[in-house]
Amino acid sequence: MSPLIPLKVLMIGNSFSICVLQYTPEVARQCGAGVDICSLYIGGCSLARHCENIRRAGEEGFAPYEVNWNFASLGEGEEPALKSAVTVRETDKGSKMYGNIPQMLAAEKWDIVTIQQASPKSWDPGSYHPYADELISTIRELAPQAKIAIQETWSYCNGDKRICDQAAGGPGEWGFDQRGMFDRLAANYADLGAKYGFDIIPTGTAIQLFRERLPVSGIDDDVVGSMKPVNGELSGDSIHLNNDGKYLQACVWAAKLLGADVESMDWAPSPTMRHPENAALIRKCAADAVRGVKPARRAD
Repeated sequence: MSPLIPLKVLMIGNSFSICVLQYTPEVARQCGAGVDICSLYIGGCSLARHCENIRRAGEEGFAPYEVNWNFASLGEGEEPALKSAVTVRETDKGSKMYGNIPQMLAAEKWDIVTIQQASPKSWDPGSYHPYADELISTIRELAPQAKIAIQETWSYCNGDKRICDQAAGGPGEWGFDQRGMFDRLAANYADLGAKYGFDIIPTGTAIQLFRERLPVSGIDDDVVGSMKPVNGELSGDSIHLNNDGKYLQACVWAAKLLGADVESMDWAPSPTMRHPENAALIRKCAADAVRGVKPARRAD
């Protein structure tokens, strides 16, 4: 992919997709490629909520998604065409831009539109339909030229009580462990992809490969979560990618969508990574996941 004609990607997602913006554009540039990428963001937004938002899109002023972008095709000070479709609001964090799904689908000629399930529902097969089907139908209607891809999300770090009983060291409140969450969500995304013939962006698989190969023994060396012991208990973020994980995610996206050779790239955001010494392993896991390598089958 020429950096002069970047791939145009719209992400309809949540906090597990907005993080793609942090490192993916630079990884693409380091690999000699380019991407114009835009995020429609509502924290924790599920497929069901996306569909509800589509149904309400005709309401005056209805613009529930924060809109963020990073376009390789733009020079300094230039704005994308979609800027004219967004609503600017003042927040306590300054001016932010908002839009809805139909507006943003029509605002640019997207090459790829990505979708995903909200992480607390990702393991539940009953949470995907009919909502994914409705969202896919809307994308096909309003952006018929776009290829639809699915981001495979990931299982939480072992500091999360829903998948890990800290006292017993076994499954958590949901009745399964970290690998159990991954196996369930991976199967659900694979089923959705197979139903429609969509490509899967295998972020969750790359994370599981990393966990196996390091191997990850606790919470500090995982690419998911930012937790610390506080008063005898773990506290902090147990579900989102830390900077090491965002770098891994960027490598997966660049390899899958742009065909980038991330293994040959030596750039890493070392000053902001928790464990920069793992950068080469991260790139290897990303490349292998895109090649179709799967985590080892569980003994149980």
